Amino acid sequence: MQGSRLVQVMRARGVAHLLGFALIAELPAGMTALAIVLRITQAGGTYARAGLVSAVGALGVGVCAPMWSRLVDRRGQTVVLIPTAIAVATGAVFLAVLPPRGALAPLIIASALMGLCQPPALVCARTLWPTVVKDPVLLETTYSIESSFTELVFIVGPLLTVAINAVLGSSAAVAASGLLAGAGALGLASGKASRRAVRAPRSAHSHGALRSAGVRVLVLATFAMVVGFAAIDVSTVAAARRVAGNGAAGALIAVWSSGSLIGGMVFGMRSWPGRMSARIVFFVATITVFTAALIPISNLVLLGAVLFIGGMNYAPCFSCINQVVQRIALAGAAAESFAWIGSGALIGAAVGSAAGGLAVTRHGPGAGYGVATVALLCAVSIVVAGRRAVRAGDAAGNADPQPAAQLA
Repeated sequence: MQGSRLVQVMRARGVAHLLGFALIAELPAGMTALAIVLRITQAGGTYARAGLVSAVGALGVGVCAPMWSRLVDRRGQTVVLIPTAIAVATGAVFLAVLPPRGALAPLIIASALMGLCQPPALVCARTLWPTVVKDPVLLETTYSIESSFTELVFIVGPLLTVAINAVLGSSAAVAASGLLAGAGALGLASGKASRRAVRAPRSAHSHGALRSAGVRVLVLATFAMVVGFAAIDVSTVAAARRVAGNGAAGALIAVWSSGSLIGGMVFGMRSWPGRMSARIVFFVATITVFTAALIPISNLVLLGAVLFIGGMNYAPCFSCINQVVQRIALAGAAAESFAWIGSGALIGAAVGSAAGGLAVTRHGPGAGYGVATVALLCAVSIVVAGRRAVRAGDAAGNADPQPAAQLA
């Protein structure tokens, strides 16, 4: 009967609609950067030019995600989702038709528009799960399913980009990333749960989501974790290319993501013992151990096996983090709280890619895995040190506004 939880969740009214459109809106996370690189480099532009244009868009997402999500908390979801959906699609079409080797400023402006106007669709879906799935046990499974399916974004997104590029060209791939984001956001906004999302009174969240000590701890921990994940990504690509080329690199990244997907689905099939805060510590510590084990490995088969086993802890870890955020977020600031987690991850990805790339360039893949291990050790330390604040999310159900002792 435990395995049927997945079926029960997917059959619950509104779940398939929310999850499907949220994932469609999230697909650009696995598409846009690659599409921009293909668009510019295939036209003879440099990787530096492509990287700059892509980085501006990613920075825009990180900067504006909390702002859009705070507006969601204050004004409702449709007020934000509909205009951002139109804007991100417009920005993508603008970027797609610009000459890839023309003036740099228009490319940067179009990429910035895409990033600044990225709809907070997945954040909106996360805040709605408790209103759609009333059973606390099934709610845990829902967060696990969402965390697992989010991994598909980073598997399907790049494959879809390459396919569109091959059939319709790089311009179509760039446009598709924004059009899909817009379509997903509009689809989510059309749902009854999104239209009826309750707006909180201004006084409840006037000081922002980061007043919650627990949210601050999890934002910092997520930042450190994703620094590690990005360094693993860079190091794995370098290790595979050194031995067997680009094909092996893609296969190892897919194995890593598949481990997370399977781990999340298995985690959601049953109830597990222990407090939610303890589970987070366990998963982050386990990921750290398996990351450290990657440092001396040069055999690609063994490397893939360790990546897969370690990856099985990723989706369950983020499932627990998302559940705790839902419970400890200050009244009226749930969407903004989730957005800060996402911004921490985006900044962590940028830092981790840079630090991991530098280490790999100077000392090889093992050094990159060492950078990842250090970052993950920092994440463990942050979660352990802040565990008292995170424990407020151990109890099922949405938390009431936190007492002054847990604020500031």
